[in-house]
Amino acid sequence: LVVTASSRDPFAAMDFYTGVFTEAGADVAWLPLDAGLARAITSGRCEDLDALRAREHGTWDRARVHPEATAAQRQACADPASLVRAIDGADAVFL
Repeated sequence: LVVTASSRDPFAAMDFYTGVFTEAGADVAWLPLDAGLARAITSGRCEDLDALRAREHGTWDRARVHPEATAAQRQACADPASLVRAIDGADAVFL
């Protein structure tokens, strides 16, 4: 499980690290947690996720550039317990 929450652009880091671990033969998944998602979950503002992500990370237009990753974040915002389930099911976590 790859966690890129500390990156300035978590989506770019996700692309890089999931690629590295896939090339090494790992069955890799990304935990879609970052500061924008955490803010959306804790404030109950999932509808503002794109704006919160832009404010927290200074990144724009992530939904166009990374549609699958932003969809994963929207799903995680709707079901925050999925983040815990992903961690519980992981054999290893890369930060």
